[in-house]
Amino acid sequence: MAIDMKPYTIILFYFALISLLSNFRVSMIINAAAANITVVDLIPRDLLLNSSLTPTDRVRNSLLRSVRRAKFLAAGASNFSRRELAAAATTDIVYDSSEYFMKFSVGTPPVEFLAKVDTGTDLTWIQCTPCTNCYHQTQPLFDRRRSSSYRHVPYNSRTCTSSVDSPGLVKYSRGSDDRCGYLIGYGDGATSAGEIAAERLTVGQLSVPEIIFGCGHDNRGEFSEGSAGMVGLAGGSLSLINQLGSSIRGKFAYCLPEASFHAEPDLGNLSFGGGVSGRRVVSTPLVRKAESPYYYLTLEGITVGNRRLNWGSSSRSSDGEGNIVIDTGTTTSRLPAELYRQVAAAVERQVKLKKKRDPQEFLSDCFEVKTSDDYEKLPTMVFHFRGGDVKLRNYNGFVETGRRTACLAFMADTYNLPIYGTLAQGNFIVGYDLERMTVSFKRSRCSSEW
Repeated sequence: MAIDMKPYTIILFYFALISLLSNFRVSMIINAAAANITVVDLIPRDLLLNSSLTPTDRVRNSLLRSVRRAKFLAAGASNFSRRELAAAATTDIVYDSSEYFMKFSVGTPPVEFLAKVDTGTDLTWIQCTPCTNCYHQTQPLFDRRRSSSYRHVPYNSRTCTSSVDSPGLVKYSRGSDDRCGYLIGYGDGATSAGEIAAERLTVGQLSVPEIIFGCGHDNRGEFSEGSAGMVGLAGGSLSLINQLGSSIRGKFAYCLPEASFHAEPDLGNLSFGGGVSGRRVVSTPLVRKAESPYYYLTLEGITVGNRRLNWGSSSRSSDGEGNIVIDTGTTTSRLPAELYRQVAAAVERQVKLKKKRDPQEFLSDCFEVKTSDDYEKLPTMVFHFRGGDVKLRNYNGFVETGRRTACLAFMADTYNLPIYGTLAQGNFIVGYDLERMTVSFKRSRCSSEW
């Protein structure tokens, strides 16, 4: 007999499921000697929202979000004015840029929420009452009147005026009592508007008495109903990472499970305060750029099978410093057009399988795979970052887009912003150290079944 589960029942079920899995899983390998390490689950959106989707459905949705995401990152802060954002706030635009959710609590007493995790944006915000225009949310909206730790931020305060480096963010005077209002727009037109406030935030065992966040009262766009808002993990001053500051010593790490050849999505995890340790750790310099909160790495080349392809004629010169963004919201990796053509040509020369057309019509270089042996014929690839090499497995470089069809999980960059996407990061612990300015990679199984 089929069970009819209402949306709020499904959310409660998954909260319980996540807690149960957490008790029986092995945490990611982190520096256990460090203080204040907090590890939380990262929940793939399709596991949470629609478990009935087929693997093909999930791939199609993910690729579509990846295309929109690249446009969002490329848009940047300079493309928005307050008037343009206000105009955008009157139109509903589909926006679904992030693949993973995390659980955290806000307020006193604490109220638990799920929200999207995003390394490409700074401001953390959730939907609040009273709501002028909010997208449908399965969880109850946050009611600031019931929290004893909620504090308004004045418009003329340093907190309101000093944080100006978030892409698409405009701040303004709100209401008769001159509160700090915000309006944030994303590259595809979605917006959130409300007030900047200070509030207690709890993640796992880590509780911080005053985090600056957005209390959203007017949020436009088809956001996922399982999400209460956005958790900003980029590098700007409003980022949750920078606000946690000394409590996590500028460190965070995540481990995303393999996704491309699996029939079912799986949980990943996110560590605040943890780094990557042990043998076979590859570290590369983290590059920051003026007026950009994104995390940039320096890619010097890619090896396909036994053929190395350099990025440019002088790949080790300083001219190419910080030439690719590492991101948790973009599924496929995006390469400069010339490098992409070279990689695709090298793959085609080395793969002895029949070529096919991508049934999703997103990717260009696809092959027929009938057996497990055919998957083994797909070449391994190595990304040569400055300071170290990251070796990818076939599921990092290829994605199954349909029955018996595996496609190269790279696309040509059309926005002048190359991106190192999540498929390439699957089954790696990826650790960020903002004090030493490094990003480190270590091969690890990230599945909750391990």
